[in-house]
Amino acid sequence: MNRTLHILLLFATVFLVAHGAKAQDNTMLPWACSGSQEMYWVKGFNGSSDFEWRVYFNNGTDTPQEVTSELLSYHNMEGDTVLISWPTDPSRGGLYTFEVVETTAYGCIGTTYEQDVIVNSSAITLSFDDVPGSFFVCENQTAVLDPGAEFIDYLWQDGSTNEQYLTTEAGTYQVRLIDSEYSCAFHEIEAGFHPLPDIDLGRDTTLFGAQSLFLDADGSGIMSWQWYTYNFSTNEWGNQPISSASTYTVEGGVGDQWISVWVQDNNGCVNSDSIKIVGADYSSFRIPGAFVPGSPIVENRVWNFPAPREDGSQPLYEYLNDVDVRIFNRWGKQVWESKGAYQPWDGRDSNGRPLPMDSYHYIIRIKVDGKVFLYKGSVTIIR
Repeated sequence: MNRTLHILLLFATVFLVAHGAKAQDNTMLPWACSGSQEMYWVKGFNGSSDFEWRVYFNNGTDTPQEVTSELLSYHNMEGDTVLISWPTDPSRGGLYTFEVVETTAYGCIGTTYEQDVIVNSSAITLSFDDVPGSFFVCENQTAVLDPGAEFIDYLWQDGSTNEQYLTTEAGTYQVRLIDSEYSCAFHEIEAGFHPLPDIDLGRDTTLFGAQSLFLDADGSGIMSWQWYTYNFSTNEWGNQPISSASTYTVEGGVGDQWISVWVQDNNGCVNSDSIKIVGADYSSFRIPGAFVPGSPIVENRVWNFPAPREDGSQPLYEYLNDVDVRIFNRWGKQVWESKGAYQPWDGRDSNGRPLPMDSYHYIIRIKVDGKVFLYKGSVTIIR
């Protein structure tokens, strides 16, 4: 917020209206803060006058030092508005004097008007013992920079004048503060952002039978954990944590599960991750009824079973490690067989020769935890 000194010049008559510390009190001089930029303006006799400004620094000698070229820049061609950049050097604080002369459009020159202004040094009386030097928040939050409520005026580097300054970008921010004694100083406050704790439960997966999955949410600086499960029947997350340990073991055999964990680190930052776990139902696998060995789509060139679930979860056949498959032609002759770890069928016989387009019959035995699941049906090769 620029402190504006209004100097009103009437030809042959001059008086001052100043906005500043108790400007209405004739015992008080107008003032400004060192390091600030202030705009001053005048109004002439007929609105078309020219003005010449001079600024002097009263350095304690009989001859004040003229600093016009150093501090003053004209804001417009007529010179009725100027911008003063008051020096930041504490030794340059003190008493300054304006001189303004008006020349009207008729060539008449007015009386030189003088006005003294006090420039408060930034090293005068303000104490920053209770003013924070930095504010750190978590990533994706807003930092609220607040020097405190004991000041009467605030001016941030972007011109805002609120006590609090809100930002989402790290950096050092400057604020000019003015206290109840009208002393002013500049203070720098750092805004920083802590990264969120790193947490990754891995990609969605599948559990077969009595298989289990060990989830580890521990990490650097993490201080607390809250684990939750999703209720598919009510379509909502549970409101009570199921565990507060750094690890959690998911047991298979209970159907589909969705597990999430919320973690908090020593900076108070919170992050979360979740994992979906498909529970395989061996008694209701969906077996594809056809495939196209010459298809331009790679996934359609082989016979994979079970078919991927419609929810897009990870294919179950990747987890089959004890499966027997026998393929027969229409006359009952076995043309292909696999045992042990799962193998997709590419439409060739056991000797690697492509089989003709036709309907073939299969018998599949899947063994899991000592149990056998049997599937029988037909599959068509399309060429």
